[in-house]
Amino acid sequence: MNWELKRGFSLIEMVTSLFVVSVLISISVPSYLESQKSALIKKEAIELLLMLEVGQTEALKRRVPIHVHYVPTRKKQEGCFALSLIAEADAARCDDNNGMKKFDLKNKDYLQVLAPNETSAKKIFYFSPINGSPSENQTIKFTIDNDLEKVSGVLVRRYTGLQGCSHSSATGWETCS
Repeated sequence: MNWELKRGFSLIEMVTSLFVVSVLISISVPSYLESQKSALIKKEAIELLLMLEVGQTEALKRRVPIHVHYVPTRKKQEGCFALSLIAEADAARCDDNNGMKKFDLKNKDYLQVLAPNETSAKKIFYFSPINGSPSENQTIKFTIDNDLEKVSGVLVRRYTGLQGCSHSSATGWETCS
């Protein structure tokens, strides 16, 4: 028999390369998933911040106070943050907002509101029709899948206005307090 030497990878080389690839994947996938979570929670905070900025602008434009209500439901993952011309919290509803903007939590079952920690509808603050400033300091915080290390939200400050906040200062935002 004539055995010619075939060029190619040996079994040992194949097993070694598969082992190296599997180690690299096992290291990179969890960090990728964490960065996806961080990006998603920051996106939601930006969406809420934009809705609140619209409310601030509407207060100045219409020259009337614009009230911000938090309307939770039985499930913490549902409800909404709603802008309203009406001060009474009982009048605020997620399904009808009289043409004003709202930040709906209905299809965001991954999102849990940490603050305000309310069980019934509540007016959180209002925007002044004179200068657009919020009536009081508030922090609106939420997280994804009860992960308390991934918290983002909006800082509402009476004299400095609105700004995003995050679980770490690495994002360029202040930390949520």
